[in-house]
Amino acid sequence: MDLHPEIQADRKFVEEAALLHDIGVYKTYAPEIACFGSLPYICHGYLGADLLREEGYGRHALVCERHTGAGISLRDIVDKELPLPRRDMLPVSIEEQLICFADKFFSKTELLKERSVAEARHKLERFGAEGLERFDFWCKSFL
Repeated sequence: MDLHPEIQADRKFVEEAALLHDIGVYKTYAPEIACFGSLPYICHGYLGADLLREEGYGRHALVCERHTGAGISLRDIVDKELPLPRRDMLPVSIEEQLICFADKFFSKTELLKERSVAEARHKLERFGAEGLERFDFWCKSFL
């Protein structure tokens, strides 16, 4: 945000939402990160969003819901038969986009390692061209 003051992101909100964006992960089954819930890992975004909405944090909930991959479109949810609610889960606000983008550079299994742009892009390849296009746009916008 300091490199691009023109985007006028809400710093306090970004800090809060960045800390909360993975809150739903404990409800998923991801033993490599000590999560032994019952749902697939891909569900952690909307699960966290549900938790935050219940607590009255609707704006923060949107970050949770929209940060997975480079966002997930309704078309992808339906076409790939993903176990997600049937709605677009694409980052919209600049704050949602910033957090989604930043999240691509870090892993829950390698906490002290920051991925390069090439490594982050490579991890997104499995999500298809649409996600890569968003990531490339964010690289131009935020780096």
